[in-house]
Amino acid sequence: MFLEARHDDDRHLPVLRSTGVTWVGRTNDGQALVEAIRAAGLESAGRFAWVACDNRTTRAVAKVLREEYGMSRRSMRAQAYSVA
Repeated sequence: MFLEARHDDDRHLPVLRSTGVTWVGRTNDGQALVEAIRAAGLESAGRFAWVACDNRTTRAVAKVLREEYGMSRRSMRAQAYSVA
């Protein structure tokens, strides 16, 4: 699980720690999150991805999951919650 933090306090959100949370600081309009996911070397077979970021970051993360990890559109739900 990747979570993006804009403020230091964001890291204190109640998140189940056993899920393997990776916190990524929000820099370059979400590009740090995209790069962290790209570099993670995730195993995507049989997985489902939920992507919820600003519109640009959502599109960029979904593109990485499709093009670099081979995930189909049916294997993910990508929903922008705001306009960057």
